[in-house]
Amino acid sequence: MVVARAALVRAAVRVSVAARGLATLEAGAQGRVDGVYRSAVNVATPDGLLTIASPAAGGLPNGVLVDLGPDLRTLGIDHGMTVCAERGALRIPAAAITIPWTEAVRWSPRFQEPGGGARGAVTRWRRRSVRARSIARRLAAERGFGPLLFAGDDAGSPMLERARGALAALTTALLVGDRLAAAYPIRRLIGLGDGLTPSGDDVLIGIEAALHALGSPAAGFLDEALADVDARTTIVSAAYLRHAAAGEFAERLHHLLAVLVSEEAREATLAGAIGEAVAWGATSGTDCLIGALEGLDIAAGIDGNIAAAAA
Repeated sequence: MVVARAALVRAAVRVSVAARGLATLEAGAQGRVDGVYRSAVNVATPDGLLTIASPAAGGLPNGVLVDLGPDLRTLGIDHGMTVCAERGALRIPAAAITIPWTEAVRWSPRFQEPGGGARGAVTRWRRRSVRARSIARRLAAERGFGPLLFAGDDAGSPMLERARGALAALTTALLVGDRLAAAYPIRRLIGLGDGLTPSGDDVLIGIEAALHALGSPAAGFLDEALADVDARTTIVSAAYLRHAAAGEFAERLHHLLAVLVSEEAREATLAGAIGEAVAWGATSGTDCLIGALEGLDIAAGIDGNIAAAAA
């Protein structure tokens, strides 16, 4: 005897205005559950990945935030289940879950101009770049691309040697505005590493975030190498790379970069923001941080960090 699951109806609290998959479902298309995790459910749609996430995850460029309980893996949601939308509500019929979203707060994953303008932010970053990297070396994870914060610590690791060389080439290309030259190192980094979001992808997203935050002419550089991104990395990472190229980023990156270039950033404030950043995931936080630091240096015209260490 099959016992029907009790219906669960919870309203979304925040929806990204860049969650294009949601509009696609509302237009009548169907999605499929691609992955179920403690705090998130990923849904593949004809117009990209949609993520249903717990509010604690913070804003996501493709996210619908809703409180469905402490562990979404206990809700009977399975890989491949149909996801649809009708009359302003997301539905996973086989799991008896309905998520009304039309009253949710709309959130933009795009950066606003920093306080004091981009020029002032660049000036402040030039003054605190060395200090911020010192804090990052103290707090960053030693896994993923973490050793890149230390010159020479990648000896004997083919992955890190490849990463350092590719990042050096990418930094040089972006500093001189050569997007064609940037395409090759980007392709060497995409998909490099393990997990749902490989380290190479997280670093690239961090670089893009910093360039967009400061309005750098180099922003959008990822466009040059995303034509075959689905074949080179995971579905989750491919989605975030596309959003990054379009200037759309997770709220946690907004918070990190706002502190790094803020008008007032004491040692404890910087350490707190960097500590929160590296706590995200096993290695994603550290990898995105490394990218953000490198991207800020590029936007400020600073050379000599990863690029110099690779020489």
